Amino acid sequence: MSLMMTTQKGELISLLKQLQRTPPGSETYLEMQKEVLEKVKYLGRDERQEFRTELERMRSQMMVYRPSYYRPDYFRLLTILTTRLQRRNYGDIKADIEDILNEVETGIRRNHFPKYPSSYVRRMRTLLIEARRSGEADMVELAELTNSVEEMVNTINDYEYDNVDVEVSSTRIKVSSRFTLGETQKSWSIELISPKLEYGGRTFLKREVLAYVTRTQKPLSRGEIEEGIGKKIRYFGHIIQSLVRKYLIVPVPGENKYALTGTGRKVGEIYIQLLDRMKA
Repeated sequence: MSLMMTTQKGELISLLKQLQRTPPGSETYLEMQKEVLEKVKYLGRDERQEFRTELERMRSQMMVYRPSYYRPDYFRLLTILTTRLQRRNYGDIKADIEDILNEVETGIRRNHFPKYPSSYVRRMRTLLIEARRSGEADMVELAELTNSVEEMVNTINDYEYDNVDVEVSSTRIKVSSRFTLGETQKSWSIELISPKLEYGGRTFLKREVLAYVTRTQKPLSRGEIEEGIGKKIRYFGHIIQSLVRKYLIVPVPGENKYALTGTGRKVGEIYIQLLDRMKA
């Protein structure tokens, strides 16, 4: 922690203590309150978290241990500060995105990831939305960050596609990764029932949904999927969640659409072949 940040945090706590002893509504009180609200803007990410923890401790002490010190105006200020510290600024969001980009790059080099590669996609795109809404971002810088994220999404999809093996038997489709995950450093695998054994129901619909999304190669909404398949899909939410949990598709934040992952494309291509063969 830098000395400047430590000093800023110390100044804020000192100001809050002075406010407790200052008559509420007075000119001095209002000036000090304004100073506190201004200074809190310049705390770094770690300092914001530490200061928020300190504020929550102060609020608890005031309510539980020292109720005689409770003053509505002062307590309201602590609440406002706590709420504002929960909001992250653009710098915090950008740092989170860059951390994810670095983590994925390291994972690709080592063929090992803390979690499944495509699970980073939704998080990065959610952070981009948060960055746009912050109102603090330079548009040129935000455009560059967006390009970096989309390039990484493509890299993740291609990496998954090239590093996932699919074995097809008469009854099962086994999907396994060449990369490893988590602390156990084990490869990932799932087994899916072959379409040859499916004649209806939700399980078969999952295959139809995945095959159609694979054919289109673009994010699709529920309506677009149903129109493409040619029928209304019951239990659509259940089907989508099942495909998401298997890392075959990923939700697109803010669009209510679903995009294919690299793993989903590999499996989807197999399903297209098998389903087309069944219909022939």
